[in-house]
Amino acid sequence: MNGRGLEINMKLIKKILVAGLVLVGLMAGQAVYAQAQQSAVVTVNAVIPKACRFYAPTATLTIEHLATPGFIDPADTGNASGTTTIAYRCQSGVSPEFDIESSGSWGDPKGPVTVTLAGTPSGSMDAQLTVTGGGAGTGLGAGNNIDATISGVIIPAEFSVAPVGSYTVDVNIQIQAIP
Repeated sequence: MNGRGLEINMKLIKKILVAGLVLVGLMAGQAVYAQAQQSAVVTVNAVIPKACRFYAPTATLTIEHLATPGFIDPADTGNASGTTTIAYRCQSGVSPEFDIESSGSWGDPKGPVTVTLAGTPSGSMDAQLTVTGGGAGTGLGAGNNIDATISGVIIPAEFSVAPVGSYTVDVNIQIQAIP
């Protein structure tokens, strides 16, 4: 090999060595970078409380005699009665309890509780109300409604002596999840 060939080989060897050193430096930098990465732990919490909710907050209960729909016949000797429903939902597996007019006690079924209907133009009548739930919930999502049935009875001793008129009272029905 002549001097010129040796000179070219030396230049090539220097270039290869420099490239190798650069590559080693880059790899060392990546190792340092990889060691500099850190991680953190995040705890994620979610709580679903026991809950029951009404989804049809108003209803009308008409107490009547079946023979005279929409009315109470004061000459009838049987009880006047009626039922209506209010839709509710409870979390899956949670059962409801009901209260009528904040009577201070909860139950399912709840009642009977006496409420007084005010007459127009005068008078009053007492009715016995009962609320019965449709069971445990399947979730608060759409389509999971369950009906609570509100039943009312007015006995003949109340309506047979009542003055002619319309009788009404707004009754507050409350729902809670059984603790």
